[in-house]
Amino acid sequence: MLQLNPSLEAGPTPGDLAADGILHNETAAFFGENIRLYRHQEEALAIARRGEPYIVTTGTGSGKSLTYLVPIYDAIVRSNPEEHQVRALIVYPMNALINSQEQALNNFLKNLPSSKVRFDQYTGQTRQEDRQRILDDPPHILLTNYVML
Repeated sequence: MLQLNPSLEAGPTPGDLAADGILHNETAAFFGENIRLYRHQEEALAIARRGEPYIVTTGTGSGKSLTYLVPIYDAIVRSNPEEHQVRALIVYPMNALINSQEQALNNFLKNLPSSKVRFDQYTGQTRQEDRQRILDDPPHILLTNYVML
């Protein structure tokens, strides 16, 4: 049996990118100033900052989520986060993925509890009072599925 396990090329930390003015300081603080990004995450961020589309295809555990969460968060921080409106709609095929991503965002939120960027999920499992709260005061990032879209 031949197995290939290519190591992913290391990139800078969010703190490095903030020091260079590429990321907002709040973005670096939210995701963790000292986590080591991969090169493909740095490249996705550069493409997103240019406003160009991109597709990321890498294996499990390679940090695909950060290739879009970091640029989304950074864009929100830079554009009046006090204004509560949905800025990013992230559609997943399964509720399990939505739950996982919301948990990941909640874990990052522990790095910066004062974050102005808000996120929530809207699925068939969302209680009616939470649906109304989302409608009344929308989050910046809404995690949903194609049925609820």
